[in-house]
Amino acid sequence: MIQIRPYTLNDWDGICRVHDRSRPLELQGSCDERAFIPLNDDPESSALHQCRLLVACEGDKIIGFTGSHEDFLGWLYLDPDFTGRGIAKQLLKECLKYIGPHAWTVTLAGNKRAKKLYESAGFTVKSSFLSDDEGFPCRVYKMSRD
Repeated sequence: MIQIRPYTLNDWDGICRVHDRSRPLELQGSCDERAFIPLNDDPESSALHQCRLLVACEGDKIIGFTGSHEDFLGWLYLDPDFTGRGIAKQLLKECLKYIGPHAWTVTLAGNKRAKKLYESAGFTVKSSFLSDDEGFPCRVYKMSRD
């Protein structure tokens, strides 16, 4: 059974593992895979600590997490071994309870699985722009629910 609960400090290694397994898949088709940085080494991880964090667990194992701040969903990762079971959808639904109706996020344009997930929760693409990920060019979608 999957449990979604608030993050505790003891969860850090688990969310690093999930991120580091998932991030290369996120980059595929969107950005040079050399943009990957392990979460422990990523300067953006300091922003993660300012987010409301939720973790999805199967028993004691962390298999996914979200991070949001006000109405921005900045992080949603699921261990690749657990895709296709609706767990990411559960995580997103739980996270949206805290964010509210004006939630927004950004996703790499080539990340079709993430785009489809967000669309299933009422998000639509509001804009598309060129950006960079660790110095590597990529196209990004800004998506929101309003």
